[in-house]
Amino acid sequence: MGSTRSIVRTGFVALLLLVSIIGAAPGLASAQEAVEAYIYQAGDYNQGTIQQQASASWAQIYQLGSDNEAFIYQSGDYNWALQFQAGSANRAWAGIAGSSNSVLQNQLGDGNVLLAWQSGSNNVLIQNQIGSDNVAAAWITGSSNSVTQTQLGTAHVSRVAVFGTSNSVHHIQLGYNSVLELTHIGDNATISAVRFGF
Repeated sequence: MGSTRSIVRTGFVALLLLVSIIGAAPGLASAQEAVEAYIYQAGDYNQGTIQQQASASWAQIYQLGSDNEAFIYQSGDYNWALQFQAGSANRAWAGIAGSSNSVLQNQLGDGNVLLAWQSGSNNVLIQNQIGSDNVAAAWITGSSNSVTQTQLGTAHVSRVAVFGTSNSVHHIQLGYNSVLELTHIGDNATISAVRFGF
């Protein structure tokens, strides 16, 4: 039973990852023109750091194991970042300051933390977590925005803050004992939340 559940969870997060990548593929294709970075780590207590300040960017961190940390900071024009962690007690943080932006972060496991901050221009943020006792937090301050945070499992916490322009926040939590905190301040908004559990 446990291994079947694990296979289903892994398959589902792979599907989420694939859908998210396909949805962001145009940004990815244009970002690959210049600066790229990749990190793959398997095991526990690893640290992966990518820092880019370039006009065309792309970054990627994959970590398989527990107690790992991943950090991506980008500042520049085309941006795009992807982080994936499978295991428990992992932490991933993504910055990004200017222009076309895009962040996708996925975690599979328990007791994980996702943090993301974006500042200007076209933005898009997608964060997915499957497991229990996970935390996802996103701040986006300017321009076209669009945030999607999905959490499946129990006792999750999701914090979203969006401040300006076109906005559009989507949120799904399936499970019980989950917390959703949302702050929205300006402009065209569309906020959707689906929470199923008790």
